[in-house]
Amino acid sequence: MSLTQEYTNQNQWRNWEQYIDKLPIQAEDVVLDMGCSLGFVSRLLAKKAKKVIGIDLNDQLIRKAQTLYSATNIDFRIGNLSEIGSLGLPVADGIWSSFTAAYFVDFESVLDTWLALLKPGGWIALIEINDLLGHGPISKYSQDIFKSFYKHQLRKGLYDFEMGSKLKNYLDIKNLQVIYEASVYDKELAFNGPAEPQIVDSWKMRFSRMKLMQEFLGKESHNVLDEFMQSLADKGHFCNSEVKFLIARKL
Repeated sequence: MSLTQEYTNQNQWRNWEQYIDKLPIQAEDVVLDMGCSLGFVSRLLAKKAKKVIGIDLNDQLIRKAQTLYSATNIDFRIGNLSEIGSLGLPVADGIWSSFTAAYFVDFESVLDTWLALLKPGGWIALIEINDLLGHGPISKYSQDIFKSFYKHQLRKGLYDFEMGSKLKNYLDIKNLQVIYEASVYDKELAFNGPAEPQIVDSWKMRFSRMKLMQEFLGKESHNVLDEFMQSLADKGHFCNSEVKFLIARKL
């Protein structure tokens, strides 16, 4: 399965409309969608805003987004979100970023470049997972291995698995006014009770492309990941993961 198809499948479990209903978005707003992927949210934002610019580093995803959504008020661009100032973007009224912040372990400096493009009084909305693999029941051994992998990825500067819990602090550091904060139910990422078969399949696909985790787990990879997958379908399945959603204003 291609990455675009995998993301398309996952999109059906994100409650995007419920997120967007919380935004202080206005009809005349120019909005930047940072890490837009296939442009699902860009399209929804464009229904409420004057202009939406979706940016992503993955050219495959951007090309697909351009074929999927051809509205005149959506512009998709390939770009590095840590070097956003070089893209010639307009100053915006709003910034949206979903499941992107964790890829920048030094998110504070990246946030600075984003906020430089946000008007005073403008809004920023951030969504991120905290403790992606925090599902159970699994053994303490597997839990400890996952936590070790979290630390390994953070040291390597590749991904922060605990970014969701840090977003509020980053916004506070930048003197932004947080106007909304919630932990959001997500049918695939943050739920309790046994997962539906299609959810289990989605996790299988996710693990199949997480090559760095497989390498880190080494000979334990099969046993640990198999235990995780069994926990998802278990009647006693529980989740410590959180999908964090915050909206803040630039003062």
